[in-house]
Amino acid sequence: MVKINLLAVLLWLGLGLANGAEISAYLTPKKVPLNESFQLVVEAKGDLDEEPDWQPLEKSFEIISNSRSQQISLINGRSSRSVRWTLTLMAKKTGLVMLPAIAFGRDRSPVLVLEVSKPAQQQGSVANGSVFVELTADKKELYLQQQLVLTVKLWRRINLSSATLSEPELSGLDAVLERLGEDREFEQFSQGERYKVIERRYAVFPQQSGTMIIEPITFQGALVERRGFFDPFAGSGRQVVKRSNGLSVEVKGIPASVQDVTWLPSRRLQLLESWPQSPATIRVGESLTRTVAIMAEGLTAAQLPNLELIMPAGLRAYPDQPILKDQQSDTGITGVRQQKVALVAQKAGDYRLPVIELRWWNSDTQTLETARLPERLIQVLPEKVAVSASEKTEEADTALIAPSALVQQPSLQGNKKTLLFWQGLVLFFALGWFLTLIFCYWRSGRKKRVPNKKLPLKKTAKLLKEVQKSAEKNQAKQCKTLLLQWAELQWPQQTPGSLSAMAEQILDPFKAAVLDLNRVLYRDESAWDGTALQHALKVAVLKKKSAEKEQAALSPLYPAD
Repeated sequence: MVKINLLAVLLWLGLGLANGAEISAYLTPKKVPLNESFQLVVEAKGDLDEEPDWQPLEKSFEIISNSRSQQISLINGRSSRSVRWTLTLMAKKTGLVMLPAIAFGRDRSPVLVLEVSKPAQQQGSVANGSVFVELTADKKELYLQQQLVLTVKLWRRINLSSATLSEPELSGLDAVLERLGEDREFEQFSQGERYKVIERRYAVFPQQSGTMIIEPITFQGALVERRGFFDPFAGSGRQVVKRSNGLSVEVKGIPASVQDVTWLPSRRLQLLESWPQSPATIRVGESLTRTVAIMAEGLTAAQLPNLELIMPAGLRAYPDQPILKDQQSDTGITGVRQQKVALVAQKAGDYRLPVIELRWWNSDTQTLETARLPERLIQVLPEKVAVSASEKTEEADTALIAPSALVQQPSLQGNKKTLLFWQGLVLFFALGWFLTLIFCYWRSGRKKRVPNKKLPLKKTAKLLKEVQKSAEKNQAKQCKTLLLQWAELQWPQQTPGSLSAMAEQILDPFKAAVLDLNRVLYRDESAWDGTALQHALKVAVLKKKSAEKEQAALSPLYPAD
């Protein structure tokens, strides 16, 4: 009985061994350079005890991807099962490298050997192969915060169903990386072969001195291959992984000769300016806008400093917010910092704007240079209408209430026929209004009170007189309160809630003076000088009186017939 049981156990073990999985493996290709991937294909037929353990491969290889496919077939009433694993690997060292046996429970794959050669030389010439990646830099050493341009090229002679390129990874020190534009595609011949090339560029700005390491760029794509019509695994995408060469760049510190100036390493730096007219001539109370810009190749706009503009006595400057812009090209980034300044003179005369200088480091010639804007002369003419003694009275101040002198309003122009038409129309309605008043008075038997429509006008005049007095005493907060009250009367439907909103509705120099008051209130109101506001209001009086005189002079030209 014991012999029979032992025989049954041996028979069972024999059947179990006979039914064990048949495992095969091969490499594609069998010889590769160090920076290229290859594929390990493992196929198992029959039942497996366990899933494979790929961990032994990680010692000498990097596992890029791992895919699994299965095939079940039925022949003569008997079923068979096969499983295939396709691994994309990349060797970590050169020479003859062994791929160890992979355990599938009790079953194991065969041991394979791969020949790994040195990486192909890609700099200056195309390496042999249907796909490869090239990484280059425009310089081997540079200064701190100087621009380094990286170029990544993917060369291929085959069609890929999908493809990705990794982003550059920098190590060794801190740096700012910025991509330059979109990818560029073109064709190029090398070693007698036509390649399709995808080019990608980056700008790098190292923030520390030392050695900067640019890690290899990794390409990963899928190539569809068919080994035969009856191949059960045909049509699957074969993974293609390639790596570029790595780079090492030395970053030098700031030279000792430029420690005392703003560090601006650039290939070319310019100072530019523009004026609305040439020569620069204005009248007292008018504003003149000067635009100054810094343009630097190889620097971002954020690296450019704010220019210090020194104004001569009697000339006030009201700068706008600077405009920063980065212009990208194949050679890198060109930073532009633009500053607009409104200039307002308080009295007539010649004003000389001093020279503007900015020192910078020429990265091509390795020398310290100076960009310069020359001295500029501004001629300020007197006001168009001279102020007489009789006009400098309290009544003249009262005339400040004229909205046309302060508020932006459209101009009206017409010919003689148009003027006559409106004069006749006004006269007609005035006569009708007068007859209506007489009729109403006769009906009521007593004089009715007509609303004083000049009341708001008188109130605005009073407010502006108080503004002048407060400005004379340099009372910034009081001027703000009075100006907002005046704005409430001026725009009852949409009253500005702040001085900055009010400034959008008025003209220079009144606008410039209000903006100056608003800036001072946010900083130090005790430092405010109300002279500019006083002057702006007086200029408005002169403009109003000048307009009245011009209108009076035109009247005899169009007599009412």
